[in-house]
Amino acid sequence: MNLRIMLAVIFLITTSLAQEKEFELLKADEDEIKRAESLGEVVAEKLTGKLKSELMFAIKNGGPVNAVNVCRNTAPELTSELTGFDESIVEVKRTTRKYRNQANAPSELEELALDYFEKAGKNAAEFMVQKYSKNGVNFIDYYKPLRIGGLCKTCHGKTEEINPELLEVIRKNYPDDKATGYETGDFRGVIKVTLTNK
Repeated sequence: MNLRIMLAVIFLITTSLAQEKEFELLKADEDEIKRAESLGEVVAEKLTGKLKSELMFAIKNGGPVNAVNVCRNTAPELTSELTGFDESIVEVKRTTRKYRNQANAPSELEELALDYFEKAGKNAAEFMVQKYSKNGVNFIDYYKPLRIGGLCKTCHGKTEEINPELLEVIRKNYPDDKATGYETGDFRGVIKVTLTNK
């Protein structure tokens, strides 16, 4: 490769990396943190409570295979509905590196939160707040860590421990599934609640 082509490639890579990073991290003040915690905690609790209730109902009325439909259809609907819980909430999302649904793949900002909870392990705080500016608008993200409970292992445990019929349904619906192999108590991902910074 000649020098001119190499310089052009380096320029394109550098330019694209600069364009991808469309945010600037900012420092949240005490009031912003309290507001994010107050709203974020309510939304996270509503989401986890409702999901657990729906999953238990589905399992009771159709077995574990029936629970796949809750995660596939009901969970995104519930998450979307909670965006309207308060006028300052612009997004509610569940994200993880070991996602089942591609829509839950983390963004660059979300990767920073996942890094924190993964590295801190059991010593992690109960939540994390991230303030940033994107396209000239300030936002605050509240992150609540999710850990694997006994019910979660039904679909997210070690593949050899998952019911074969259930595993077949999971693989059929999610051919690129990354969300198995967990033990009870493992860090699963986060619930993120994004607020406009008013």
